[in-house]
Amino acid sequence: MNSRKKIELQFLLSIFFLFLFWITKSFLNRLHDDDFIMVNSVKEFGVWGSMLHFYNGWNTRWASYLLQCSFYQFWTITSTPLYYNLTTLLFMVVCCFKLIQSFFKQIVKIIIHPLHLLKFGILLFGGLIIATYQIDDTWFWVSGSTMYGWNLGCGMLLISILLNDFKWHQIPLLILFGLFIGGAAEPFAVGSILYLLIIIIYQFKVKRTISSRLMITCLSIAISFGIAFAGNGHAVRSSLLPSLSLPEILLRTGYFSLKLILWHSPIRLLGVILLFMPFYNLGFQNQLESKMEWKLFRNEKVIPCLLMWISWLGIHCLIITKLMGNYGPPRAWSSISLLSALLIAYLMLEAGRNKLFQEFTLPSKK
Repeated sequence: MNSRKKIELQFLLSIFFLFLFWITKSFLNRLHDDDFIMVNSVKEFGVWGSMLHFYNGWNTRWASYLLQCSFYQFWTITSTPLYYNLTTLLFMVVCCFKLIQSFFKQIVKIIIHPLHLLKFGILLFGGLIIATYQIDDTWFWVSGSTMYGWNLGCGMLLISILLNDFKWHQIPLLILFGLFIGGAAEPFAVGSILYLLIIIIYQFKVKRTISSRLMITCLSIAISFGIAFAGNGHAVRSSLLPSLSLPEILLRTGYFSLKLILWHSPIRLLGVILLFMPFYNLGFQNQLESKMEWKLFRNEKVIPCLLMWISWLGIHCLIITKLMGNYGPPRAWSSISLLSALLIAYLMLEAGRNKLFQEFTLPSKK
């Protein structure tokens, strides 16, 4: 068996065990605690009425509750969330595939076979899992709640659409995905709004144009976030959480950010780098004709990626600290993990294309 076939076999085995783990976990998962309350609430008030019940009484993430209640209408208190987990798995894989497809086509300008695109999409999904802070907490909630996985998927689909050429029939999708993000994940929503506004302002100042797609996406997220922020449940929940002064918020945000950067992130990012070696190999096989030297931390691609990651992390830490009065659960940090995986995939491709670490690659046999 040659080396190429060995790599293919290892890759397929990794996918098999990932799916086997997911299916086993899904089958053994059972309803618990809040699930029983929500199932009974849907039976009593219906899908829309149940969403409003929680929106006014506890949690204003109306979009995720609406989707969650749509699943709960088919459940009883003895149901297993198996089909929900399989649906979530399929959704996440499709989202990763679409994002990788757009990423390769529009950003790195590499065209490969759709089957290989699917493999790299699943690889991105694996990188997202490894980059997750406290995997057990985060993916336990992803497998039982629409608040922590589906918003990431919608974010990936939004990026995929925005990267591609504009098509008018995609406007409803931009609105739908934007509404879900704004009504499902506060830190993700605020960070997305700020980033989109920066891009819109930059385009206007430099090109004197405003992208209608970016405006529609930004407004959709902002409107949905405004609906969530205005709900009665927000005040009810906030009354039970610590109230911090501005200096306390800034101090805790700074400490929280440094702790994530210096303590929680390095080992996870190293794991993602090792997992993403196929991205480096793909880039190495598609080397640039330019022979310019590509030095780490001295390139125009590395510094912007690093600044983007740090600013995104800081925004999330600030919003979480403001809303929760502390650092919040690790599952609330999952969008940081998504950006980490995307940026590492991009940098690994660029490193391969610019022949970085070439001295460590073995010569091919002829």
